[in-house]
Amino acid sequence: MKKEIVNLIKTVMNSDFVKKLRNGELDKILSIDMKSIIKKYNDGDTSVLGDEGLSVFLSSNYCIYYIIQDLVNMKRLLSYKPSVLAEIKRQKDNMTYSPTDSFFSERYNGEDAITYAKVLEAFELAESILKDKKTYQFLNFFLKYDSLRDEIRERQLVLECNGVQSQTRDKLLDLLRTPDFEVGIVRVADTENGVTVHAGTKKDMEVSDLIGLPFTADMDREGYDYGPHGDYYMPPRKVEKTFHTEELTDLHKRMIIQEKAKRLSLRLPAADEVGYIICGSEAIQVSLGALCRAGIDPKSIGWKPLRLEVKPERIISVTKGNIDYISTKEKLGLQAELLLKGRK
Repeated sequence: MKKEIVNLIKTVMNSDFVKKLRNGELDKILSIDMKSIIKKYNDGDTSVLGDEGLSVFLSSNYCIYYIIQDLVNMKRLLSYKPSVLAEIKRQKDNMTYSPTDSFFSERYNGEDAITYAKVLEAFELAESILKDKKTYQFLNFFLKYDSLRDEIRERQLVLECNGVQSQTRDKLLDLLRTPDFEVGIVRVADTENGVTVHAGTKKDMEVSDLIGLPFTADMDREGYDYGPHGDYYMPPRKVEKTFHTEELTDLHKRMIIQEKAKRLSLRLPAADEVGYIICGSEAIQVSLGALCRAGIDPKSIGWKPLRLEVKPERIISVTKGNIDYISTKEKLGLQAELLLKGRK
């Protein structure tokens, strides 16, 4: 039991989130008027993405998973408090207690043993964090907006790239303007992943060689050694795509029919919304209509709208499959406390 307590104390006391929460370094995040920023941005005012508080949020590494882990660890630590206090009382009754005595004699990661005073200090810290309304305001904020972090970063990249000349963007837009509605079978021979077949056009193949989607780009990479002393070996890889319209099987023909039907439906977008795709370190702005008219499924190349949309999470769903060691009871407990204490 004592080793488990020491492990929890180390985790809680060394939590970067807890340290910055207590010294006020994260207060700028709570001051962010995210609703207003999103509305102004979606209305065309891109300057709001430079908000000071927003920059703190984007640069922070306090994702929702870490915050939930910290809070659960604090609750688990406090579950041991009655037994520790009972032990201290027994020692006081026997007149053997000293707060500077070692609580756990075994050295931990080369550090000195933790004293009883340190254990009580950790209990006090955990209680203060769990009682602090600000803790649940942060939890509420990250549950609501954590998924926006990468989305905002991507849109900032779009704005940066818009003012820079790009051969990749120019070539992609030229390809989209080039008509090519002959659907055939694209055979992808990949020495790493084997051979796969897809329904598509020659233009799809050219787009893939440019941005790596919807198919793997052609490559002929030599193998090489890497690591500090050449300890590892990266095998060579070759990818080659070929286009086929003859000697097709019944399966191939069905694939082509389905692909043609899908492309016909893509030519009638509900709205010609402006969006972007990510290509390595570059973002390329392109409209939904341009892709659909070119017969390219926007989803197949990772197209996203420029508009921002809030997609809030619940504790139960956000931890599913990510923090397996947290029980449903613990998740529900945090959910209940969030409802009671998390309102600004």
